[in-house]
Amino acid sequence: GKSFPRRLPSLGDARAALGEAGFRDAQLSSETRSVTFRNVWGLLKWLQGIGANSLERRFFLGPRCLAETERRYVTRFGSDEGVAASFEIIRLRARK
Repeated sequence: GKSFPRRLPSLGDARAALGEAGFRDAQLSSETRSVTFRNVWGLLKWLQGIGANSLERRFFLGPRCLAETERRYVTRFGSDEGVAASFEIIRLRARK
């Protein structure tokens, strides 16, 4: 079967998971950050480095698919500085 990147959990997802796991008095906060990369390949390497790449190792994207991905991403999120990616950082404190 095919494997596709999955959506990372939101603040609401984290809050719900803590409640389901029996944690109470959870304090959650989040902030959005934006990072600019020289190119899409730099972004992909960064995602791999932080463990946010959920593709299985056996999943292969050919050079034409990767080139089209870069073209589309640059068209949508590119600037003179490179390509931007935004992400949400979720911080939490809870007791069981």
